[in-house]
Amino acid sequence: MLNADSILNHLLVNYSMEQWPTPINKVYRLHHPKIHPYLHINRKVQTKQLAVSLRYDTFKEEIKQIEGVICGTVSHHANYIAYSKPENIGESSYIPTKQQETPAAQHYGFENTKALDRFMEVCFDLKPTMKVISEDFSVPLIPTEKDALIKARIGQSTYRNALCDYWNGCAVTGCTLNDLLIASHIKPWSASNNKERLDQFNGLLLSPTLDKAFDKGLISFDAAGSIMISPKLSKDTLDQLGISPNMKLSKIDPRHNAYLQWHRNNLFNR
Repeated sequence: MLNADSILNHLLVNYSMEQWPTPINKVYRLHHPKIHPYLHINRKVQTKQLAVSLRYDTFKEEIKQIEGVICGTVSHHANYIAYSKPENIGESSYIPTKQQETPAAQHYGFENTKALDRFMEVCFDLKPTMKVISEDFSVPLIPTEKDALIKARIGQSTYRNALCDYWNGCAVTGCTLNDLLIASHIKPWSASNNKERLDQFNGLLLSPTLDKAFDKGLISFDAAGSIMISPKLSKDTLDQLGISPNMKLSKIDPRHNAYLQWHRNNLFNR
């Protein structure tokens, strides 16, 4: 069963959510542009810690079918004040009693991260933005190192900022609209040790299409930074995707080479 901290870390790391301060210290509050108004995680209970607004009751029957999701009850608390707005109640059929005048929220718990991910997809149409869902550290970490590793997995993290500063846009196309660009590891997080996970030279900043193609091993880059294209991509597909054989990394440092070689040897579909 996931506890409150496990739910918090999973959502921060894998969904690029933002943690906001809250008036009471027993809950975490998380924000995401696609979730209205926000999520609460109750730190003081052992199960059914996640609270969502009643507007998402329309998905309740589908949520009940997700293996590993525990559906709790509706609770009332003054801290759910934004939940009481009509747009955050939606078409919910829930009717509070006269004694339940404070705003309401529906609670859920999760047996594992797979159940939590499926819940996020059904309820909010969100999927993990990161390559690895769980924190599977190979050696024990001191708190500051663990904190740095977690932040390296968050979309608006220090690690992402370092890649934005280094590449000054997409590493291939030069697009400077950072909101559209994806920061990811060359040698995947799951295959890297802790030092490699924090190394900015193990990272690329790419447009979504190039990032997905790189992640799936459909493209890679040689020692000079020139693009390598898998034979699985036809000319027509390349034209449709806007990928050109003439593409290359805007710059390359010798410290990139070991990571790029790993990608060519282990992920690239030749």
